[in-house]
Amino acid sequence: CLNGWDALLAAPVAGPVCAFCAWKLTPWFARARVRRLAHRSRARQQKAGGGAIVGRSGPDLAMQRYVNWYVWGHARWEHGPLWRTFLAEQRALVREAEDLALLAPGICAPTLLLADPEDSLVPFRTAQTLARLLPDAVLHPVEDAGHHLPLRAADRVAGEIVAFLGCLAGHHPSTGSSQANAWRDSGESS
Repeated sequence: CLNGWDALLAAPVAGPVCAFCAWKLTPWFARARVRRLAHRSRARQQKAGGGAIVGRSGPDLAMQRYVNWYVWGHARWEHGPLWRTFLAEQRALVREAEDLALLAPGICAPTLLLADPEDSLVPFRTAQTLARLLPDAVLHPVEDAGHHLPLRAADRVAGEIVAFLGCLAGHHPSTGSSQANAWRDSGESS
């Protein structure tokens, strides 16, 4: 489930140029976008709450809701060449994706997959493909959470994990049925 951006960023010449430009030359754009998003979220919250802001607002909310923009905008060059790390990850992803897909059917551990169908960075079809490849996996969508599920939907993620582990703790391997399927069939998922 690789896309064109993955291939471009893994390319020998274009990848380093794109990654360098993105991490070195454009963080100001991401910071401006986070400020704009924070302002919009504050205005929406004021409008919905009759002028009062309740809970997180502004930069705190934008940081949580738009994590990728925030990380991009606040990457500091003195912390090391992030663009090279990013580039190495992209190249490994492209190089090893097929090998990982071949190994996945041999993983027999119960696996809970959580993904947002509207994730803008990793398409939901990637999670669906992984669920098909892993023999004892169950996929649960976590709506309206974006890419960073543990940060943006911590309570829902924790609830899904607790329910999954609770079912596994009560499962007896002697029944011969899939542990993930037992959890899915038990109706304990949210």
